[in-house]
Amino acid sequence: MKKILNLLLITSSVLILQVQSIAVLSNLDLPNDILSKILIDHVQHEPIFVARAEFEDSKKCILGLKEIVNRYPSMDVFPFIDAWGTIPSGLLYGHLEDFGNYDECLDISTNLTQSIGPTNGKYCFASLPLLEEQTVTPDSVDGDGKIQQRFSIAEYAVIRIGICVPDVCTSEILTEIFQNATVNIINGALKRVTVENCVTAESPSFNITNYIGFVIFGIFGLLMLLSTLYDIFTDTFNKPANKILIAFSVVSNGRKLFKLNYAKSSNTISCLTGIRVLSMVWVIYCHCYTASAKMPYINKFDYFPWTKEASTMHVVLATVSVDSFFFISGLLLAWIGFFELDKSNGKLNLFLMYFHRYMRLTPALAAVILYVVSIDDYIGIGPISQEFRDIVGNCKNNWWSTLLYIQNYANPADVCVGQTWYLAVDTQLYVLSPLILIPLWKHGKKVIPIMFILAFLQVGYVIAIFYQYGFNNFLGVLGDDQLVLTYKPTHARYSVWLVGIGFGYFMHKNRSKSIRLSRPIQVLGWCACFAVIGAIMYGPYPTIHADQGATILQAALYEPFRRIGWGVMLAWVVFACHFGFGGLINSFLSHEMWQPIARLTYSMYLVHLNIQVVNYGLTKTNVYFSDYNFILTFWSTFGICLSVAVVLTLAFEAPVIAIEKLLFRPLNQEIDEKPKTKSKAELEITQKLP
Repeated sequence: MKKILNLLLITSSVLILQVQSIAVLSNLDLPNDILSKILIDHVQHEPIFVARAEFEDSKKCILGLKEIVNRYPSMDVFPFIDAWGTIPSGLLYGHLEDFGNYDECLDISTNLTQSIGPTNGKYCFASLPLLEEQTVTPDSVDGDGKIQQRFSIAEYAVIRIGICVPDVCTSEILTEIFQNATVNIINGALKRVTVENCVTAESPSFNITNYIGFVIFGIFGLLMLLSTLYDIFTDTFNKPANKILIAFSVVSNGRKLFKLNYAKSSNTISCLTGIRVLSMVWVIYCHCYTASAKMPYINKFDYFPWTKEASTMHVVLATVSVDSFFFISGLLLAWIGFFELDKSNGKLNLFLMYFHRYMRLTPALAAVILYVVSIDDYIGIGPISQEFRDIVGNCKNNWWSTLLYIQNYANPADVCVGQTWYLAVDTQLYVLSPLILIPLWKHGKKVIPIMFILAFLQVGYVIAIFYQYGFNNFLGVLGDDQLVLTYKPTHARYSVWLVGIGFGYFMHKNRSKSIRLSRPIQVLGWCACFAVIGAIMYGPYPTIHADQGATILQAALYEPFRRIGWGVMLAWVVFACHFGFGGLINSFLSHEMWQPIARLTYSMYLVHLNIQVVNYGLTKTNVYFSDYNFILTFWSTFGICLSVAVVLTLAFEAPVIAIEKLLFRPLNQEIDEKPKTKSKAELEITQKLP
């Protein structure tokens, strides 16, 4: 403990971030013994900077820093020092970042007449690893071991301090200043200091992409306005409306979006609506948690022990929420596909089938990509905004692969709109689905063994990759290699989709039948269902707390079989609810209240990470981590997601669907000729599940 405290004390001195608490401006006094030592003595006299001074920017930076020191606390240079962060209190609890005042720094516009002339503020982060390959030893902690637990992850933690400098300074120059200025103070203990993420108040320059984005969004906004006015006009005066002209109408599309369908029939799997909505809420909830790991928590070291608590297993093991959508996609593909095959005597119009899906998915996706490449840089700007923007991915270079739905293979490590790897997998499975659907329709149960073989080939692939690369992690935050090899590829994720296909075949064969089960069998089925959920959510709990974590064998078996188990569990839920064994669970999942949100899940899926990037990127002060504070954050994020999804749906998804139906009537006719139930629209829209 003594070594830690000494290091922290030295750190606080050398980084010059302990500016005294200020009560009255006239009483301010610059700690010249520290600032002058670093910014004058070392900046001007270290040999490396004599050579550096030959470069104009280096010389101007050094002169500007010196003038700030000499003229302090004059009001024209005072904001440079006032905007600096300080060494945070509570380092042992993970309070590792102090942003200073981001806005105050970027608002600086002054004239350093003695050195470089007109000058603006530049905000940067000075970063220092908290401990260099050290951890707290057992004999350095108190009796209950709390500090040892808190520092179990400290070897990769860093102190980050917001600093404010003249805009002529670069991160390279500042890094050299810090690293060389510490040589003669504490024998180079801070040689690892780096300065990075420097920004100024200048907005990114407009280019052709920005203009295209604003023009396209403006055109769609104008179409919505004109179409809505036309719709209101025709409705007010009882005149027939041209369906093409009201395709963008907020009124007409809004009615469809928020309409509640109460009709029930054997052709409707009504419980899927609730399952889809709850799964989408789960996805957003967990992404909020995983993204929030980057937040500047006052108690960051509480975040990591939290991930090992039993109450949080639904978060750290939540990747099965995505498998819910794979299962539903396979189920509905079979449910609707077999009906089409019955009607067409085993033939599918593949061109119309693929074209229909592409047109349903792509407009809203293209709108989100266009937003990312043209507008995103101007929204949600803060000290750590760029770190969160990395979540969205590289759309400026990789947009094309997302629009072709091959991003999980073309650039899996840097997917444009990161969450759309799922769309690629689901679309590729959709393209390949006739290879399963047609043989299954023709030969029935004879194809089931082949599906089992395919499923276990996928399981074998995952197990082999785990052993080959030594993966033993199955938590929500996976390494890049594991994501690329076992999480995003289609050939590593299709097993639960096959479960959905197989169950959809069973449901199709029993579409009009009444199935009865004895009460003991029903109870046994539900008990098995909850047992599977418990095993998936809490089975790995002991390995999370083991000293060495899970073994490769444990992780390799758990990873693929939990996904299959999740699909089997959902199959029971749907079976029980559809055939009358669901009771209150069916009443809840099939309730009409889910229908409007269910129609928005695709748009919510597309925008939720971008909204989190904006919300988190705007953070300019430290926050406190707790379950309650996170719940507040989640519900605000969910509310904004819901609102933005309404706009995205009304502007891009619903109008294009309406136009496509009118222009391609042969395709539309195939859908319209299905059983005429109001809930049929619910089944149709689920073909574009997130």
